[in-house]
Order: sequence, then C-alpha cells, then structure tokens
Amino acid sequence: MQCYKRWILQNRNHPSIILWGVRINESVDDDAFYNRTNKIAHQLNPSRATSGVRYHRRAAGNAGALFLHVPTP
Repeated sequence: MQCYKRWILQNRNHPSIILWGVRINESVDDDAFYNRTNKIAHQLNPSRATSGVRYHRRAAGNAGALFLHVPTP
C-alpha cells in the first residue's frame, strides 16, 4: 500500500490525471484490497474519481465490467 500512496501523492497535482485506477486488470476480485485502495485514493485526492475493472466468470469465458466511483461534494 505504501507504493500506491506514494504514487498518488507524487502525481495528484498532474493536470492529465483524471481518475485513479484502484483495481488490477485481469486479476481475480479482492474486495477487501480494492475497498482499501479506493478509500486511500479518495483520502489522498478527494476531488478525483476512481475506476477499475471487475472480474466476472461467464460460461463462455471471462469478461470484465468497468466501474466508476465519482466522489460526492
């Protein structure tokens, strides 16, 4: 988590950052981990949204579902 915190603190004033990715692509869901990364991102940079891809297993294969969490004022 320290690397994640440093990453946000280092880049939170960069004008091209529009949201923080809080989920690891192509990985099995870990709700506890992602709840922590989402919370950290909003604590360190409350004005930006967070986003990521959820892992879903389907009969025909694996597919992801994108989510977006926009902070409320």
